[in-house]
Amino acid sequence: MKTETRKADHLNICLKNNVEIGSAGFSDVILLHNALSGVDLNKAETEVRFLNKKFSFPLMISSMTGGHNRSYKINTVLAEAAEKFNIPFALGSQRAMLENRKSVSTYRIRHLAPDVFLIGNLGVTNLSEYKKSDFEWLINETGIDALCIHLNPVQEACQLEGNTDFSDSMEMIENVCRDVGIPVIAKEVGNGISQFVAKKLEDAGIEAVDVAGFGGTSWPLVESYRKGLSSFSEWGIPTAVSVILCSHELDVSVVSSGGVRSGIDIAKSMALGADMTGMALPILKQAMKGRKSLFEFMEQKKKELKIAMFATGCKNMKELAKARVIITGRTREWIELYGISTESYAKR
Repeated sequence: MKTETRKADHLNICLKNNVEIGSAGFSDVILLHNALSGVDLNKAETEVRFLNKKFSFPLMISSMTGGHNRSYKINTVLAEAAEKFNIPFALGSQRAMLENRKSVSTYRIRHLAPDVFLIGNLGVTNLSEYKKSDFEWLINETGIDALCIHLNPVQEACQLEGNTDFSDSMEMIENVCRDVGIPVIAKEVGNGISQFVAKKLEDAGIEAVDVAGFGGTSWPLVESYRKGLSSFSEWGIPTAVSVILCSHELDVSVVSSGGVRSGIDIAKSMALGADMTGMALPILKQAMKGRKSLFEFMEQKKKELKIAMFATGCKNMKELAKARVIITGRTREWIELYGISTESYAKR
């Protein structure tokens, strides 16, 4: 099956079916309420720095679609939202445009969003197919500011036409980090990243890790609608756990995605150690309704974040990063097994 056809299938399945499963762990995380607050809600500052660029609030439009007929219209709406709200926008997989260069038009949205921080996207298993000149062409044609490499072993194994040779994945990542000349982000697709993998990625030259943990869209579940395996739909590291593990001792920037569904989830992510958050499916569904619906949705998430800051007594993102957090349940069990004290989060 052609890449374009498969990407169109994925889009249709996500829009028409329930493809979310499990808990990302945010229900185990409680931001300690501050009844005095000490903050003027209207002056709460949501600005954040990520990859040396300042954004209006810590929400990335995560990778969704590209390379097929419907994707350009969707990407234009997403790009306009990213431009309006000054947040990063990650394109869907660009493998299709390297296989069929005519499809590059579905990714060309820079003219609609000249100032947006645009992130490209390729799968780790396909990197060996490309030369340095291919990456240069991709960067020049789409004007991306960073490149995301997605790591998806479980999806590939459950996918009918999946590529399951990950034997040279680290070597390929090191080569890309050396050659592309722009920041490189490593991203899972719904199964999370451990601190051990994050350390290897950091050593390879990756500048940010997007944990894309368990608890949001399940790609094995998506693939089951295409006659693939669904047995692994509950496999992975919950997002909240992955964020804590990856941010605890590493210097690499951490993106919290996978089940991020509200401004409160964004606030919890930042308090757990994330530098940015990402959201895909909820944004996609609003984009399908049009600009007005998407813009209102984004305003709501930003308002929820500000109220969470207000209710914890945090004036800005630096203070939110040090907010007192009570960690309970399975999330607590996970991180204490790795010797991380939940008490240290509660008594900041």
